Amino acid sequence: MLSFFFDASIIFSAVYSKTGASRELFNLALLDKVVLTTSEYAFKEAKRRIESKYPHLIAEFEQMENRGVFRLVEADKQDIIEALSIIADPFDAPIIAAAKKSKCVALISFDTGHMHNQAVAAFIGAPVMKAGDALQMVISRKNIFD
Repeated sequence: MLSFFFDASIIFSAVYSKTGASRELFNLALLDKVVLTTSEYAFKEAKRRIESKYPHLIAEFEQMENRGVFRLVEADKQDIIEALSIIADPFDAPIIAAAKKSKCVALISFDTGHMHNQAVAAFIGAPVMKAGDALQMVISRKNIFD
């Protein structure tokens, strides 16, 4: 089964849009068709953004967080220090360090400015892609609706 690491932008997107690829990946995880991994750090970052810009979505966020779908992986201090050597934004280091530790098939992120580059992909040992590309990967692998 494919395992994806969701960064905060994808968690936010899954809450914000009920029809997008991020939400569809979440729905597939509910059906045990994919494994979703993230970190407490990513959850906190997504929640902070929702609280500040879309407080009416807090209940939706908390419901999603509490569904038990996400496997949590936390990076330790040394992992984060290693990640800092290849990422421009220090706030992204805990995310890519946790993604590496998760052994995911892909890091899913909408942060094309910082995350979508060869250095991050090489560091985590997996590609970085948008949610739509991950959904296409799942669909192309097998008929997920069987």
